[in-house]
Amino acid sequence: MYWRWIWIHRDELGKNPRWAMMCSMAEKMDDDKREQHLHHAESFLEKLA
Repeated sequence: MYWRWIWIHRDELGKNPRWAMMCSMAEKMDDDKREQHLHHAESFLEKLA
């Protein structure tokens, strides 16, 4: 959930120095690992609906 939120809001969050490092980490993250995080978050959210 955390990385999904960071990824979705990275453009806006990246303007804030406190969040810029996390946005940078999300962008530098291995594509497969990031997709895995995003997929798990989406699956969790679908179960809630």
